[in-house]
Amino acid sequence: MHTELVWIYFTALLFSLFAVPLIIAVLVFLPRCRRFVVHLVAYSISISLAWALMHLAPGSFVYWFFD
Repeated sequence: MHTELVWIYFTALLFSLFAVPLIIAVLVFLPRCRRFVVHLVAYSISISLAWALMHLAPGSFVYWFFD
């Protein structure tokens, strides 16, 4: 059960990064909503950084739930 939840959660986070550029493009053209662009950029950077740091962990740590 935990493995499925982790895959679903991280898949949703990863695929949400594909929608962020489109959302940012829309928000840039709406003057009242430009302040939210900063939040989306911070979200994108944090998810990308977490994904990259996850690959720096040793293999036994990353794949513990397959044991």
